[in-house]
Amino acid sequence: MNNPSLIVSPHIMAGFLAEVPAVITDLSRLYSQKQFLYSHNGKEILWRRSLVNSEIPLLRLQAVDFSTMIFGLASADPKIGNQFFKKFAPGSSH
Repeated sequence: MNNPSLIVSPHIMAGFLAEVPAVITDLSRLYSQKQFLYSHNGKEILWRRSLVNSEIPLLRLQAVDFSTMIFGLASADPKIGNQFFKKFAPGSSH
């Protein structure tokens, strides 16, 4: 298994919003349950977390957390859109 601690990243989930709008419901649920929240200077943001061991310190984001978020933003942008993926990643499902 590549993810034995079952780390979940809201940032990765957000990257799929352009293709799977229902992800917003999952992100809203994570936020309302407060299990994935990180607080700093009075601000709360969704943060990555292990589903099997909440004590694992996940103090930094990794590039993988932002990669799908960037792709999702790109596919939602009218100047880039899914055509970018069809042209440059023809094997993708876009």
